[in-house]
Amino acid sequence: MEIDDNIKAPELLDLLFAQGSKLLVQELPSIFDGSATTKAEAQDDSKATLAPKISQEESWLSFDEEASILHNKEER
Repeated sequence: MEIDDNIKAPELLDLLFAQGSKLLVQELPSIFDGSATTKAEAQDDSKATLAPKISQEESWLSFDEEASILHNKEER
């Protein structure tokens, strides 16, 4: 699932909850009967991204920075 870079956390939570709920209801029977293992697909690791833990230094916001820098937490 691709996520819009400008989505806000509450909207993302709603989206993931709705999609996850549908998928769970759809796939739960095959999980219970054991057939899910035959349909399982390996993850494409080339599409996975790492989300490292945010350090204490990174948690501070300087409102002297441009909004796009704060949004992306880039360093100058």
